[in-house]
Amino acid sequence: MSKKLSAVFLLCSALLAVFCSAETNIHFPDRNTFPELSYISIADLREELSRSILIDVRTPLEFDTVHIQGAINIPLSNRGFLNRIKKLTAQFPDKQLVVYCNGHQCQKSYQAGRLLLDYKISSRVFDTGIIDWLKAYPQFTVLLGKNPAAPQDIISEAEFQAHLLSSESFIKSSQSNYLIDIRDIVQRTNITVTAVRHQRSITIAKMYKQIKQGRLKDKTLYIMDATGRQVRWLQYYLKKYHYTDYYFLKDGVLSFQQE
Repeated sequence: MSKKLSAVFLLCSALLAVFCSAETNIHFPDRNTFPELSYISIADLREELSRSILIDVRTPLEFDTVHIQGAINIPLSNRGFLNRIKKLTAQFPDKQLVVYCNGHQCQKSYQAGRLLLDYKISSRVFDTGIIDWLKAYPQFTVLLGKNPAAPQDIISEAEFQAHLLSSESFIKSSQSNYLIDIRDIVQRTNITVTAVRHQRSITIAKMYKQIKQGRLKDKTLYIMDATGRQVRWLQYYLKKYHYTDYYFLKDGVLSFQQE
């Protein structure tokens, strides 16, 4: 290969690397905050599914709504998180440990990966998350207790988007209505919301019980979470129990930081 061709090849390789890095930063912005972690792509996880211990670090309600086939639910907020992980890795020493949550801007999988790394436990983070996995591999997904996930049970993007409000509209509309913060205690501790007032802090599990019991049907509900992803799973229960007057904060409380 001539020197000219070699130079062109090196330049193209460098440009491709820059492009790929930029793409990663767009889709996974928090990887910059957690550069020490090991990541696994959606295609690689599909290939290595049988050789993996999958840990879903979300809440039990989110897990019960949808999860990757074969995954084990150990919420990050669970006091026995590390002990349960240690037992699993001892039981299956030949399998890799993979942690996941709702993906992309959801930080739970990153926080879990860092915690495990601090305790010298090797793991990989699947930060693409369950939402993209459901769309790509419904045959390897449990949705509402069914496997494979039935296409007719999946709430469409259009139906989800119809209940989203921008932060400005959400603040205005929620002032005289029923405003609910479903973030867990860890998420509320990390980010305090001052843009809205008089919100009720209710865990997603307690919110589900109130929905099921029909206690909130006479109210217009304005619901916010951390990144706009937990509300996706709550919508399945709002729909199941025939609620129609409800709105979600687009991108969750993260939207207040982006302004």
